[in-house]
Amino acid sequence: MMSVFTFMGANIMRQDDAYSFLIIGKILETVIPALITACEQRKRVPKGITNDLDDIITMVIQVFVDSYPYIPEHRRHLLFNKLVAVIGERRYLWRLLLLMMKLVVTSGNLKSELDTSQESGDTEFCLLLCADFNMEVKLSSSCEILDYVLKLPDDKEDDAVQLAKKNPESFGKLHKEDVAIFSVDAHSGKQLRHFKFAAVNLVVNLYTNTDFIAQVSGCENAELLPVFQKLLEMTLKFVSHFTRLANKFSMKPTAKFWKALQNKCHDMLDKLVSLLPEAMFLDVIGGLLSHDLPTIQRKAMDLLNSKLQHQKSFQPGEVEGLLRFVDLLRGLVVTLALDRDITEESSLNCQTAFISLKLLCRNIGLQYKQPFLEVHIKACSTSSPFWRYTYRLAVQAALPGGTEDVGRGVQA
Repeated sequence: MMSVFTFMGANIMRQDDAYSFLIIGKILETVIPALITACEQRKRVPKGITNDLDDIITMVIQVFVDSYPYIPEHRRHLLFNKLVAVIGERRYLWRLLLLMMKLVVTSGNLKSELDTSQESGDTEFCLLLCADFNMEVKLSSSCEILDYVLKLPDDKEDDAVQLAKKNPESFGKLHKEDVAIFSVDAHSGKQLRHFKFAAVNLVVNLYTNTDFIAQVSGCENAELLPVFQKLLEMTLKFVSHFTRLANKFSMKPTAKFWKALQNKCHDMLDKLVSLLPEAMFLDVIGGLLSHDLPTIQRKAMDLLNSKLQHQKSFQPGEVEGLLRFVDLLRGLVVTLALDRDITEESSLNCQTAFISLKLLCRNIGLQYKQPFLEVHIKACSTSSPFWRYTYRLAVQAALPGGTEDVGRGVQA
């Protein structure tokens, strides 16, 4: 079957006629299901050979991407749309997009790693292709792209590149390394860095795409809440990871690149937060406050604090949503304060939670004093040294006006 796709990529895809396009469609509709069946039925696999369906379909996608520069421009969209429709957009769109970014990197279409003043035609093509699919597919594909990039090595010190291997004659001879979306061994350190930047830049461009923004703004589907939450969680990890790398490589010759990538990651976070429908923002942040990683909890509080600082008024429905954060934050602080092993991170999280309480109090405390008064009572009644250490901040967070208002509330 491999020879079928090789022949198709070298010959049929390059033809500019309706008959060739029809043949490609028929081949995809016939061969892909047969490939899936063969993978499922194949029980014995030689050592080192992959029988993973994702690997095999990735190789099929690679054939199309390799042929992309030679396909008549006006037929590319229809051809790749047909490919994704047959293999399944939910499972494979993100792989196709990353392989396209690898093509951008290896073909030298961009003049330098940091030149994003003008988008390449390949990036525009990817955005056009994404427009064919629904919101859930685009959001989950973005998440998969970020997850893949996050799992790549930080950098490659040795710029030695392995010679490209000849494609195997059949799918039954595919090795795992033959089907890697981005093989670190087969690319230079510069290409690795450039690939990461190109992938992040693609996601940022997706978030700023006019059609995508319009689609998100009209989205009220509660089923997308877990997808948004997972994507925001992944983006926060991304920002944290590349901020650490920017600091780690600050004295290296590549420092300028890492700083640019760090800025691009922050830009991606800002664009994603601005995309979140108002009704979903508080739900997503509330879910992240229960995350296992303290860094994710803290960054979620930072996002909440930013909103509380910049938004001057809230609708009645939003006020009710904000009220539940008082209990969430108080519970978080209590958990941290009662922990015997106080760390610098837990201390920072606790103080960030108090700042969130203070900002909440400033916005809704005059209407709802009781929840904030309970924060103060808890601060006064606990014997925890950690609580005493942060007592002054707790008092400031308790009620508008600080200590005097709190005292009057307690006496009452």
